[in-house]
Amino acid sequence: MPPPRIAQRSGSVPMRHGKLRALDEVLTSLSNAEVIRRADVAALITHMNASSLAHALSLYTSRSTAPTNAGVGWHVDHEDPIDAASVRTAKLVVNAVLSALQVKRSATTTTKFSPQDVLPWLDAFRISMCVLVSSNMDVLTLAPVALSVIRRLADVHMDDYALTELVALRTCIDPSSFTLSATRSVHEPGSAAERLRACMSYACEAPSSAYTTLVLDAYACALQVAPAVASFLHTLVDVWPSLAEWNEYGRAQGLDAACDRTAYMAERATSKMSQTLQRKPDKHQDDPSLTVEALTLRMAALELIMPAASLDPDAVWDRAGRLGALHGLEASYNALVQVYESAQAHQMACGTSFERVITWWTRAAHALGRCDLAPPASSSIPQISDGVSDAEAWSACLAALASPVDGSTSIPAELMTLPSTPVPPSFVSSLSSQLRTALRNEGPSPTFLIRALHIVRHVPATEGLAMEAVHAACLLLKLVFSEHEPASLDACLQGSESAHAVATPPHQHTLATHLFHYGSRLYAVKQYAHASRFVQLACACTEASLPADPDGSWRIALIRQYHVLAGALQHMTQYRPAYTAYMAGVRHAFQAQQNAAEATDLFVRVLRGAHHVSVFALLDPHVLVADVTAIPTATAELRGRAFVSLLDELMPMLQREEAPYAFDTLCAAALDTYDVGTHPVERLRVLLRRSELRILRQEHVDWDDVRSTVDRVADKAPTPVLLEFTLTFYLLATLDCVQMHSYSEALAHVQQARAWHDAHVPAANKSNGQSTRAAVPRRAGSRRNANAAGAAAIAANAAATKTPSRMPSRTPSRPPSRTPSRSLASLPSTPQRREVLDPNDTSHEWTSSMSSLFLLVCDALVYAGLPIAALDILRLAQSEYDAPIIHVRHAEVCIMLGAPDAAWEALCPFEQTSARAMLVHAQIKAILGHVSDAQSLYDAAISEVDVPRCGVSAAWERGWDKASLWELQSCAAETCAVVYTASGDASEALHALLHALRIRLRTAMLLAQAAPAAGNVDSQRGEDDDDVFSSSPTRTRSPTRPDHRSAKPSTRRVAISSGTPSADKAGVARAASASTTKAPSTRFSGRGMSSLQWRTSCGILSLYRSVSQMYARRGAVRDADAFARECVDFGDTVSVPWMRASAHAWLAEWTCSCGDTASAAQLAAQAYESNTQVCPSLARVHAAYVLDVVADDGVFERSKQCLHEVEEAAKMRVWHDMHNRITCAQAVRLVDTRSGAARDLVSSLDGCAAHLIRARTYLAEARAAIQSDAVFGMLPDMARSVPSVMPSNRRVSPAIRSAYELLEQARAAAEHVLTNAAVLDVCDVRMALVCAREAVLTSASLGRSSVADEASSGTASALSPSPSMNSAACVVAAMTNAVSSISVRRACADARVRRAMRPKAEWLHRLSASSVVKPWREYDVQAMPTWSDAGAAAAVISLSSDARELIVARYGDAYDPCVFVLPLHRQSYRDAEDDDDVLHVETVMTELRQIIHSSNVGVQGAKDVKALEARKVWWTHRRALDAQLGSLLQLVQDAWFSGLHGLLAPWPSPSAMYCLRDKVESVLARACGSPTRVRLTRALPDASLACLAAMQTYRDEDLEDWLHYALDAYQLGGVPVAQDEVDLDELCVDLRSALDEFHVKYAGFDAQQHHMYLVLDRHLCELPWESLPVLRSQSVTRLTSLDQLPHCVQKNPSEPIPLRTSNTAYLLNPSGDLTRSEERFAPCLQAHSTWHGTIGRAPVLDEVAQALASHDTFLYFGHSGAEMYVHPARLRELSRCAATMLWGCSSGALQVQGVHDPMGTPYHYAVAQCPALLAALWDTTDRELDLVCEAVLQCVGLFADREATSSSEPKRLSLSQALVAARERCKLPYLTGAACVVYGAPVIWV
Repeated sequence: MPPPRIAQRSGSVPMRHGKLRALDEVLTSLSNAEVIRRADVAALITHMNASSLAHALSLYTSRSTAPTNAGVGWHVDHEDPIDAASVRTAKLVVNAVLSALQVKRSATTTTKFSPQDVLPWLDAFRISMCVLVSSNMDVLTLAPVALSVIRRLADVHMDDYALTELVALRTCIDPSSFTLSATRSVHEPGSAAERLRACMSYACEAPSSAYTTLVLDAYACALQVAPAVASFLHTLVDVWPSLAEWNEYGRAQGLDAACDRTAYMAERATSKMSQTLQRKPDKHQDDPSLTVEALTLRMAALELIMPAASLDPDAVWDRAGRLGALHGLEASYNALVQVYESAQAHQMACGTSFERVITWWTRAAHALGRCDLAPPASSSIPQISDGVSDAEAWSACLAALASPVDGSTSIPAELMTLPSTPVPPSFVSSLSSQLRTALRNEGPSPTFLIRALHIVRHVPATEGLAMEAVHAACLLLKLVFSEHEPASLDACLQGSESAHAVATPPHQHTLATHLFHYGSRLYAVKQYAHASRFVQLACACTEASLPADPDGSWRIALIRQYHVLAGALQHMTQYRPAYTAYMAGVRHAFQAQQNAAEATDLFVRVLRGAHHVSVFALLDPHVLVADVTAIPTATAELRGRAFVSLLDELMPMLQREEAPYAFDTLCAAALDTYDVGTHPVERLRVLLRRSELRILRQEHVDWDDVRSTVDRVADKAPTPVLLEFTLTFYLLATLDCVQMHSYSEALAHVQQARAWHDAHVPAANKSNGQSTRAAVPRRAGSRRNANAAGAAAIAANAAATKTPSRMPSRTPSRPPSRTPSRSLASLPSTPQRREVLDPNDTSHEWTSSMSSLFLLVCDALVYAGLPIAALDILRLAQSEYDAPIIHVRHAEVCIMLGAPDAAWEALCPFEQTSARAMLVHAQIKAILGHVSDAQSLYDAAISEVDVPRCGVSAAWERGWDKASLWELQSCAAETCAVVYTASGDASEALHALLHALRIRLRTAMLLAQAAPAAGNVDSQRGEDDDDVFSSSPTRTRSPTRPDHRSAKPSTRRVAISSGTPSADKAGVARAASASTTKAPSTRFSGRGMSSLQWRTSCGILSLYRSVSQMYARRGAVRDADAFARECVDFGDTVSVPWMRASAHAWLAEWTCSCGDTASAAQLAAQAYESNTQVCPSLARVHAAYVLDVVADDGVFERSKQCLHEVEEAAKMRVWHDMHNRITCAQAVRLVDTRSGAARDLVSSLDGCAAHLIRARTYLAEARAAIQSDAVFGMLPDMARSVPSVMPSNRRVSPAIRSAYELLEQARAAAEHVLTNAAVLDVCDVRMALVCAREAVLTSASLGRSSVADEASSGTASALSPSPSMNSAACVVAAMTNAVSSISVRRACADARVRRAMRPKAEWLHRLSASSVVKPWREYDVQAMPTWSDAGAAAAVISLSSDARELIVARYGDAYDPCVFVLPLHRQSYRDAEDDDDVLHVETVMTELRQIIHSSNVGVQGAKDVKALEARKVWWTHRRALDAQLGSLLQLVQDAWFSGLHGLLAPWPSPSAMYCLRDKVESVLARACGSPTRVRLTRALPDASLACLAAMQTYRDEDLEDWLHYALDAYQLGGVPVAQDEVDLDELCVDLRSALDEFHVKYAGFDAQQHHMYLVLDRHLCELPWESLPVLRSQSVTRLTSLDQLPHCVQKNPSEPIPLRTSNTAYLLNPSGDLTRSEERFAPCLQAHSTWHGTIGRAPVLDEVAQALASHDTFLYFGHSGAEMYVHPARLRELSRCAATMLWGCSSGALQVQGVHDPMGTPYHYAVAQCPALLAALWDTTDRELDLVCEAVLQCVGLFADREATSSSEPKRLSLSQALVAARERCKLPYLTGAACVVYGAPVIWV
């Protein structure tokens, strides 16, 4: 029996990225032809319960293109039966797909759609068909529906997909004779010919009539799509016998309608395919068999339709006659005979057309002299007499020419075959006269002109007849030509060919002009095949007219005609003829350059066209060079300029695979043309271009040749051009050194460039008499707006050339203009000084500007870790090319160096009109604290770019456009994160950073795909491909074709996450982790793609680090660590030293914060030593800082020195944050010893860290002042509470008064930090809360509440409670709760952001509510519970900052909140013991970890304990550990709580305290020696008495401890107590008596129904508090934070949350090795028919998450906490979560993370809003845990109690109560019983 299903069939079921769409919603969208997503297809799969079927199918939208066992078919091997609901759903889906295609077919005439929109529909159809086929539905019922869908696919022109589905249908209808390989997939289904044969080769073995109809319909459908997918007729020839056999069989069965449909479709298919062959004569002119096949098939199709009813014989014979005349009698004779015989059989040999065909047949046979080709003998066939004379025959021709016109343009039979005898002269004269008369007088009809021109072609022409023939042809063009009627075009061409055959040169030009005009019209409407025929004939006519060319204008017209002809041939993919046409135009262009006074730009056009075809289509650039060189009229000067012109044209396309080789070829040709002696400047230009290409492709550069040419040019007078060339030389040399990792040489070249420029620019200005700026117009002050904002922003961002498409070349969409331009001689031999680049101007070519070269070198230097050198380059560029984009890049580099002030200075002189500039400006404003300005700038930038882009880019530009657009989107997301951070919204900032990282990784994958496909060459050499970011310095030389570098690729995937680096990668990592970020080559030949690659690499590393740092600040330890290690892995993959050092430095800092200082020191040392390049770097500064932190000497000399070196090199102050960190780190060491000096160090700082140090110094000084007071000096050693005894109005000492002021200052400084807590580091926030708590708590202990004072004076701070909650206890309790839950509360906030439904967008628009961000409140008194219920309480237990005090805040039991401070050393202090005797928290945790470690070792080795003695020893050891753990817990209660352990016990009602109060106060009055004074003083608070009354045991030590607490409270309240004179023994006796009396009177209190919530801070969460003696018998659950309780629980905390027993899911033994557990629990689980789950196997992907989201309860029986089946990040995405029991070892263990909060599975479930979680803190044996599990499940009522004897249903306990009961059944009550704890609220099953 299959396992029960988790997903429901109806409704909305939560899935990974939201809710599963309901079936009705998906079907409605599908029926309305709406676009559906892959997620909707997945929803349909779920609703049909077809997961296993879909996995075995090949689907169009699947990421996997590998073949499956099903091939392209719908049938899969499936053992489980298909239920009726699934079949019904599948039928609904098929009907919906049919409706969608019907809607789409109706809409195709008016709207366009993408085939990609239909693919999800097809997948839904395929899955549905698979379900129906697997349900064994009758094929005769299923196939007609499938054919309807396939026909609709053909109707919407998705013919290839329809053909594939026909093959799938064949696998169902006739699988036995199916031969197509099953290893196909829908992505590679085989060729069209294979599929057509497969679906038209059914076996005909006496089928039924229904089956025959089905097959015929399938054949008709295949014939419908055949013309669109099949290029040749061979396939139809192969399948025609099967088609004819089935048609004949169908006729025999009386299925005439089906046979007629198939026959008509066959005739239509053969006609269309034959016409396709006619349009491509060049491809088939050498294969006469194709024309014979076309004739045979078309004649056979005519035979096939003859049996059809109501068929007109004239229509058949008219078509047969045309085919015979077209192919000739000899070729068509046999086919005509077959048609004739078939017509005789079907009584179709009759009619006018029949007689006309027979007449033509007879005349044609007679003309050929072939009696054997005469028509078959028949009385109805007219015969031609052999006695007809020649004169009579020619007269008959003239008579036929003059015969009346019947409206048809066909040639009469008399003219089809002219007489074979010589033409009489009189006939020519008569023909000329008749034609002349018709042209001048009558206005001849097109039919007459066609007939006359047909005759002219076959007779000898005179000059007069030739002239009349040309006029007739021109008139025929005017009368008949129609772009949309192919028949008229054929008539025009035939007439023009006849005129061309007889015309003289002057008349040839006239005819050519007309033909070119009409050919251009055809070209304009994209009828390229017909246009090529017209223009080709025009070229022939013009060639023939050239001898009569009067002034050379006809030759220029000929060049234009060849240009259009070549363009049309290119569009038809006929590249060899296109190249021939282009070269013909080039040859004539060279002659025109010599002979014509005025030339046009046609030469450049045809030359570039020829070059494009030779490079990108013919793949042989040498052929053009050779052909141009061979042209006799091409001089060396003209050739050189032509080659340079082609280099200019090729520069933007260097990213294409073929372009670099062609570029090298042209460079070599140009260098051969330009000699260094005669043309040094021209030669240098070519050398620099070739060098740049080779540098970008990381190939060898011959610098000797370049340098020698530079030296020769340097002797000339300096000009702007020479200045540009020299700067280019230095920049390229710098770039080459960076590529070779020779950073010192690169820096030297940068310095040389600067020095050379400074030395020669004045000389150039002096020699020219003007400044360089005159040659280069400055556009820095451009104020124009960006009209095309999106394109302008991308252009400004990219600074690079665009990538060409995969089209072989660019072809004009319409004929070229006739506007003359410049001649070849006017092309510049040296480059002209171009104006600088405006980021708003997209018309410039970046590749040919100096600005782009400067930016390219800048990006390379930044990528190499030399940002300071990049600044020097940018400053040089600003002095020469003052372009705004350079200033924007300058600002970005300054931001990278941590110098926002310098960035602002670089950017402020310009008006920010481009999106990129506004984004950088917004970053600067946000960093400087101008949040509103930053928000406005960011919104303006996004509004500029987030608009629909106008127009469609050329195919070769799309890759570059997409990459640059994504890069700008990533920059926008990073800016959004900075703005959100400045606004105080850290969750949205994190979301933005993850979005930016996602886009960066997508860009990296796109760049990997766009890299030159050099792998095709290298793979032949056996070399591996490079990784997309590798930059090995090795290079290869190739004397012929450029070779590519090889390096072993990285094996690591580039994958990132939006939460934790696995499932919380959510949408981020799936695109990146789908395939390895790896490319065939990492070299880019263009500047833009190279720059983008470098910026992307730097951006990914920076974002990995930024995301990790943001997670670290948020306290998300797991995510921060994962991203830090991803950063290191990425840095190691990229072989750039500074990236590796930067990643290692951050990982070192992170590791240090997690407590692993040894690893941190090692990582920092590696980063520090590995980044010792010439130029100082920030990575080295970071590593030095970590080393100084680990050294812990407080000097930070290493960090200061490195930072100083960086600033000296940059000539400005950098990394302001590092300055502040070093200063604050030094000040922290002085806080406790020299607080004044520490405060002085940070006096000039205004950051949160500085305020935090001030708060700590104020606290240290306040503690020192308190210590000097006689009474309050003992405060640190006293147990105390807030509220406490109200102080008397005694005089306050100066020390205490000073302490008051210092505490107020400390609290103010701490709360200043908390105002911006949302974006601060969790450690800083925790310290601020601790400081504020200590200030408030100490003030209250001194008898003065700063909170109360502020409320009374009306000056309460923003973080103070409202007056209604105005008490120090409430504030301290809220702060204590906040200290214990910072990380979890932040994780919940981040999860809410991720779960928020928002439209998916690549441009992040700020949320409207975020424009004014509500301050994040780290503690909120108003949000804390105000429980008036006496049945529940909460204890928040925290450790003080010095780890010497427990701070316990208690809520509930109808008492006001109170806070108790319990010094851990108070009893040792009273007994005058040493500090070594104090039970410190670390001591307890160390012993606990030792016990747990010993227990875990024993559990893991239990399987190897076999012998009896060994088992006895094992159990003895286990019992000893159990006793040791019990003793430790008892000691914790006695030492830490002692007389105040009632804090953890249920408190009696406040109304019951009056009786106990009188007794206790009388006892205390005697101790004070003045009863009157005590009674006049405020009494002890109710909480103190309740704590006493709740004590379960009355040990003398406990009573003494409580008495000390009470007497100290009175003493602090101003009541003098002589404690040395107090008889504690007597007081204990009296106190015991009072307690006994109280408990006797109030014995009815039921502690079993009481519930206790525990909130534990990070130091205490490992301890099993639930097993303390005072808590062991109580119902206890843990909480991560009190304000995270469900709303229903906050209202009534003692009432458990009800859960439905029936709505339960489970996962038992997924690993398969817990056989005993499976045998124990499987029967109980399977006994519940409504439960769903899996037993004995691992769940499928997301099955556990769906179970958690869709059930009330989830039970897990396995290893650990099921982390391997549901990732923590997936948990965080759930909108709801079931109450969960994780019965696995250490399922609830928490890992200590240094200064960060510990992390573990319970916290992930808390973020997922799980109401209750049962988990184990450490390992136990499976048998022990199974006993506890069974007991708990029986007590809560999920399992039946096997030992129950009563027939009545037992009382069900809550989960926490059941765990208390289960502990009593354990053999090891502590080692096993204490291991299991419950998180969350109490729950009960009903």
